[in-house]
Amino acid sequence: DALASPFLRGFTLTGGSGTAWKDMRSGGGVFVVDATAGLEDCILAGNRAALGAGVFSDGGTVTLLGCTLRDNSAGTKYRLQDGHGGAVYARGGAVGLNQTVVLSNKAGRGAGLYLDGARLDAVKSKVLANVTEVRDLHGHPGEGGGLYAHGASELELRGVEFGQNMAFGQDAKGGAVRLVGGRAVFDQCSFSTNVARDYRAVQSVTGWGGGIAAD
Repeated sequence: DALASPFLRGFTLTGGSGTAWKDMRSGGGVFVVDATAGLEDCILAGNRAALGAGVFSDGGTVTLLGCTLRDNSAGTKYRLQDGHGGAVYARGGAVGLNQTVVLSNKAGRGAGLYLDGARLDAVKSKVLANVTEVRDLHGHPGEGGGLYAHGASELELRGVEFGQNMAFGQDAKGGAVRLVGGRAVFDQCSFSTNVARDYRAVQSVTGWGGGIAAD
């Protein structure tokens, strides 16, 4: 499919710290609100924000083709666990991934991708070695190392690889994928060496759903 306009091709976006949006730093690399954007052959690396350290979208449509999103970190100034969407955060709207790699991102929830009532269409992409980390007894569980989706989110994933993702925290859930409501279709996807680990028992895997946790 043709990419949306405006779009970026062949850019590297790094070192971003986000835009102030509703009292939260959002979109360390890309910030989209009620708009359409496409990225092709881009690298988003080493960005920071509270929501969507790589890409933040509120009501927008974002397409990523042949991109790499790596080493982005979603968290507040004081606590990583308060961040959502290390690589991608989407509230409403839609996100498309095609031949895209989501690698080694961090957040409190959805270290790879975080969806709040959004649609995700992902094809032939990889979600690898992303980690949610929560060490505070009073914080929420570490959930969705690779992907966290809740509300009325709808997911269609075809040929997507989930590997070595981790949900780490008290009552951790969904090493690769955490689903809370919504609808998800996984077609010819693979899951390997994903872990949900309770930080109170570091020597053993005691969380829920190393691959997928859904309720």
